[in-house]
Order: sequence, then structure tokens, then C-alpha cells
Amino acid sequence: SGTSSITYNWQTDSSFYYETGLTSNYTAVFTNLPTTNNRCYVVSVLIAQGSTGYYPSSASVNGTTYTINWVNGTTPTPSSNFNDLVSFVLLNVNGVWSVAGNLTSYKKLN
Repeated sequence: SGTSSITYNWQTDSSFYYETGLTSNYTAVFTNLPTTNNRCYVVSVLIAQGSTGYYPSSASVNGTTYTINWVNGTTPTPSSNFNDLVSFVLLNVNGVWSVAGNLTSYKKLN
């Protein structure tokens, strides 16, 4: 159901599916990412949208909140009654994380 944050545990997987039920935009909380310097990690989240689309409006990596750098610097518009695939690139350069995001909409897959 709707929540202000959803946790994605890197030790569990790097691809996640979220059923319809969001009631607001939320913080994507990424936990247990390795802290090796100069590495990037890719996480994919498929959101089955309801009549109103929502998206992760901020991100937290290992306990610190970051602004999501969206493709072309444009905050995406989530779709209604579609599946939205949100892809994240989490980049750790010398201990400083950056978060890049992309949202792509698809006709309902199921």
C-alpha cells in the first residue's frame, strides 16, 4: 500500500516489482550496497501503476538522501494504468554517491 519510502535491499536483488497501491511519490531507499570506490550499480524497479501514477522523487543510498538526476534534467511524469520501469544508476566515486534515474512507461504487462 501507499508509503513515503520503499526499501530495496541490494543483498536481495537488483530488480524489483511493485504492485499497484502507491498513494504518493516516495523515497527509494537502497540498502546494503557495497562501499567499494569507483563502482556503479544498476537497480530496476517496475511499478504497476493505478489510476494515478507515482514515482520515486528522491533516493537514499546506505542511509544518506540524494537528489535523483533524471535523464535530460527533467523530472518524469509517471503514467496512469501503465507499468513504469524506473532504472537507477548508483555511482560511488571516492566515497561520494550520485544517483541517476530514468522512467519509461509500458502498456500493462499483465
